[in-house]
Amino acid sequence: PKKPPPPLTVARVARGAVLGAATGVMLVASLGFVGLEVARLLLVGRKPAFLLTRMAQKGSRRRVCAWDDTLTVHAMKVAAHSGHKGSRFTVNDVALAMVAAGVRSFNDARAANIQAAKKAPSTVIAAVPINLRKGEELRALRNKWGFAVVGLPLTSSSARSVIPQVGRAMNYVKLFMEGEVSYRATLVIAMIDQKFKRLGAVIRWISSLATARLTLCVSNVPGPAEPLHLEGCTVTNLLGFLPPPPGCRIGVALCSYAGKITFTLSSDAAVMRNPKDLTDRIVGGLGDFAHP
Repeated sequence: PKKPPPPLTVARVARGAVLGAATGVMLVASLGFVGLEVARLLLVGRKPAFLLTRMAQKGSRRRVCAWDDTLTVHAMKVAAHSGHKGSRFTVNDVALAMVAAGVRSFNDARAANIQAAKKAPSTVIAAVPINLRKGEELRALRNKWGFAVVGLPLTSSSARSVIPQVGRAMNYVKLFMEGEVSYRATLVIAMIDQKFKRLGAVIRWISSLATARLTLCVSNVPGPAEPLHLEGCTVTNLLGFLPPPPGCRIGVALCSYAGKITFTLSSDAAVMRNPKDLTDRIVGGLGDFAHP
């Protein structure tokens, strides 16, 4: 036999009211955040375009890729600590600065003349996934990801020169907890999509317009520090490619394993024919930190 429901009490009613109010506040805050991010991308972010490359409006179904496995965790940490005096940078800051400098160098190399180079965008808009799992959650087989939208400066082709601007942009992300809020907003959007199909379709359409303003999606994934073994064999390397969100044409991933870092780049074939060129320019940016 089914158990009768517990009787209503003042404490239960009060607790339900508090939980309901808290959920409503979180819903409004999350939707407000989504609206601000969408407005920021639609109004501030220009249509992403690499200088003198053929970026089709609808893209193509073909992707090209390149990778490099010459980076090391030690070299990235040394670069993070050899930056400007009085500033603290992370390995992630170094990676984003290398990407920004590589994109600027890539653009400059394809400029037909000086005037074309001057008309190049001053920033490139990138989405940066943020892993929100902490403590015991790291052992669980589940994902908990947020994201942040960062404007990477294209003011110099030297990674050492742009890392202060990258550091300030990432500090802004951490201060306003963009990763955590975006994760909550994603949950709310999923809930709306399940219960209200038409409204969910509108939200997805608006989100696709926003992600179309992104040029890059950059992810830094720390892997095991020690070599792994499978069936008695040593795993020598890890290689993974980042699938960018809809409308975003380029995915960049850095994955560390046993002291080494594998850099991978995947791109829509309509954006570039030879992704190895951009890959080499980004990876070569690590050398900028060796020359003050």
